[in-house]
Amino acid sequence: CHPLREMLKSTEDADRSVTQLTEILHFAYNGDPFQSIIYTESHDEVANGSARMVTEIDAENPNSDHAVARALLGIGLVLTTPGVPMLFQGQVRMEDGWFEDDQPIDWSGEGRDREALRICRRLISLRSGVDVEAPELQTREIEVLLADEESGLLVVRRGDSNLLVIYNLHNRSHEIPLLEGFEVLARTGEDQADSGLLQVSPYEVVVVRGQVSEQE
Repeated sequence: CHPLREMLKSTEDADRSVTQLTEILHFAYNGDPFQSIIYTESHDEVANGSARMVTEIDAENPNSDHAVARALLGIGLVLTTPGVPMLFQGQVRMEDGWFEDDQPIDWSGEGRDREALRICRRLISLRSGVDVEAPELQTREIEVLLADEESGLLVVRRGDSNLLVIYNLHNRSHEIPLLEGFEVLARTGEDQADSGLLQVSPYEVVVVRGQVSEQE
């Protein structure tokens, strides 16, 4: 089982360790991160007694806010870290339950399913460079700028430019002071009004071009 999956499943924020996540982000099989596959769902992980990420997080209500937010946190991690990203069929629309190969996936989802799909499409286009140029996400370089166990915040720089990724592992919001002119390229939560500070929602991943203010 991929360690990201176990981290997301836990009901306790204390189990989502910034230190452990940092180690995962820097893992390089044979010294090469692109020999590692990064995922939270796979054929084996969502069957044989296990279930889709949202169901593992909240079996009684897989459509709950926290289940969807943490599942999207996982997808955000998969698509913004060094390594080979892998998404399983139906994952981008928050498919719940367990995988059954004789049951077709309904891609006509509405509401939350559609919004999750929009978020994932944006992240995929960012990672692949189809719609937005962010070549840094395709590199091996990753530098930790902030790792705060108490707040659950991890801020990293990808590549050698000003592309930042902010991961919020806890169930509380944060404000990140960035220098004026920052640009949000993608986020797994809802869009936020521009207040001069970067608003980061619970269990959110934000990809931004900018620089952290010295006061941080």
